[in-house]
Amino acid sequence: MIDIRYQSNYSCIMYNQAFAQKVKTLREDMLKLTQLQLATLLGMGVATINRIENDGTTTEAHRQLIESLEDQSTLIRLLEGKEDDLGKTTYLRLVELAKSSLARHSLLKIKYLQEQIADPQLTGKRKFDLDRLIQMILFFTRYGEWKTKLNKLLFYADFLSYHNLSNSISGTRYVRGSYGPIPDHYQQLFAALLESGQLQAREEFSQDDKPIEKLIAKENFDRFIFSKKEIQILEYVYQYFKDKTAREVVDISHEEPAFRDTEDGDPISYLAATTLKLKFSPPAKPQRTLAQLAKDAIAQTPISELKKLPKDGATNHDLYLYGDGKKSK
Repeated sequence: MIDIRYQSNYSCIMYNQAFAQKVKTLREDMLKLTQLQLATLLGMGVATINRIENDGTTTEAHRQLIESLEDQSTLIRLLEGKEDDLGKTTYLRLVELAKSSLARHSLLKIKYLQEQIADPQLTGKRKFDLDRLIQMILFFTRYGEWKTKLNKLLFYADFLSYHNLSNSISGTRYVRGSYGPIPDHYQQLFAALLESGQLQAREEFSQDDKPIEKLIAKENFDRFIFSKKEIQILEYVYQYFKDKTAREVVDISHEEPAFRDTEDGDPISYLAATTLKLKFSPPAKPQRTLAQLAKDAIAQTPISELKKLPKDGATNHDLYLYGDGKKSK
């Protein structure tokens, strides 16, 4: 018969050993701290940290405190007032680590929420693609853009793509906001991109002297994840609204049936793309002259072949084509 007390002791030892390894991994791999620095961060003695990492034994209060470090908001709270104790370099590194982790968590949460939307009429027949949405934002904020105006540019790009290409660009769900169509959860999205360093915010003043926030891309736009026609739509929307104020763009969006026929907070169906007053036509291919075609043909011909061509131009045209007559000088 197996001794229950032995089983209990064995389970306890294994649990403590697993916790000891977890603490060591958290300290060395995630936080990259010494035992002294971790003790300083947690307000414990270094001997306590050493004992925990050796055999995993600790109080329940200490165990909960250490495990709470996996929550980045707790890490930020614990860092308060510790800049001198930890050293400025370590302090700033941990702050950036915590903010970056929070940003990733927020983006993953937005992705999860958007991916739960199964209705193709609310996603533009495309599965939500966070990378595409972020790249759209980086495209429109290359030279800086007002938050309110940016929301409308994203809306028009996705809805024009759905109308012209039968799919939205990003698969984002849009809802009716007070100032026009907006991407669902846009505030969390912009906040996460600011925290992750992909966007930068700059406060400026509107024409009526009100402070408004402009977003500026801090990373390069990756055009290669989009098709040629999607790029044309993005460029069209950018050029169309480039010189318009945020107020003007809001007024334009308020005239769209997609906005007028929807209640505040309700999702906007991509079927409304057919009613958009803004129409997109693919740019016409430029006509090429004969001279341009000839120049391209010459550029694509190997030099060795060009050297074989007669140097008398068209003087002996009939002779070279038909073999008639004598060669003129």
